[in-house]
Amino acid sequence: MSSQVNQAQVVLVAAEDGHERVAITLTSDPNPVLTLSLEEARALATALIKAVNHAEVKANLKESPNLWRCSPETRPGLLVAG
Repeated sequence: MSSQVNQAQVVLVAAEDGHERVAITLTSDPNPVLTLSLEEARALATALIKAVNHAEVKANLKESPNLWRCSPETRPGLLVAG
């Protein structure tokens, strides 16, 4: 399932047990709220950063004119001394 989210609001809230939690509210219809412990929020943030970094590196590799494998023409391999 995929939905488009234009904006997310992230706030720190106090839970009934006295521990702080991170609440994420998405501006889609209906407005779902995801409440995470600090550890869960940290793990989610790390996973998001890794996924975005992976996507950016992949996109940059496809666009880089300096990489031989991205070039349409065949280039020679390494020369052998001898």
